[in-house]
Amino acid sequence: MANLEIKGKVIANLGAVTYGQGKEKLDFVIETDGQYPKKVNFTVYAEKLLGFAKTLKVGSVVTVSFNPESREYNGKWYTSLSAWKIDLDKGINPNNPIQNSPEDKVSTPTEEEDTLPF
Repeated sequence: MANLEIKGKVIANLGAVTYGQGKEKLDFVIETDGQYPKKVNFTVYAEKLLGFAKTLKVGSVVTVSFNPESREYNGKWYTSLSAWKIDLDKGINPNNPIQNSPEDKVSTPTEEEDTLPF
């Protein structure tokens, strides 16, 4: 499956919750820009990303890389969007928050980056 990503402004950070055998997850919601903005809920499961996700502030502009997944339970289908990378745009202009230069980005580490030998 191709990597999917979307850019938007954080409108809610729902905080971390504990589930299962003491594992944590965190949900946050972004709103896209444009004539017909969409609100999109993401869940962070990756321990490496949870600390960063906890610091997301409402109003921050982020680019989220994610994997969609649907599951069937008792004849109903449920879809979740699992964020595996979040890029925070810095130097936000409130009048035009979605347009920022690439050098203004702060990237969170991915698993692939952690395993590189250099």
